[in-house]
Amino acid sequence: MNNENLKNLKEYSKEDRQEIARLGGIKSGIAKREKKQMRFILNELLDKKITDIFEIKELKEANIHDFSYRTSICYSLIKKATKGDVEAYKQILKTLGEDTPQPSEAPLPMLNIEVVDNTKLLEDTYNQ
Repeated sequence: MNNENLKNLKEYSKEDRQEIARLGGIKSGIAKREKKQMRFILNELLDKKITDIFEIKELKEANIHDFSYRTSICYSLIKKATKGDVEAYKQILKTLGEDTPQPSEAPLPMLNIEVVDNTKLLEDTYNQ
């Protein structure tokens, strides 16, 4: 971005500021409609039935009977997460809405841990 071209809005007249805000509102509305349309298209496509026989076979072997792309993607995410893919696990939690820690009602209990030097006990045990 070229900072030399930026002007403070206070330098514009009231009418110019209103026009800039109006045009920004129009662009914002267009962007919102485009995002909404993309979400609609993605949902339509995710609900389509899989045509790949290998994917269908894999889902059948996992005792899954819904052969939509949405189901296949979820199943793939779970497979990756169970193999240790942390990002896949995070995506599952995010999708479920469990990715943010919930504030705890009760305070956490304090743990008192006593550190004991067992060196002499170990030496006595091994020297016997």
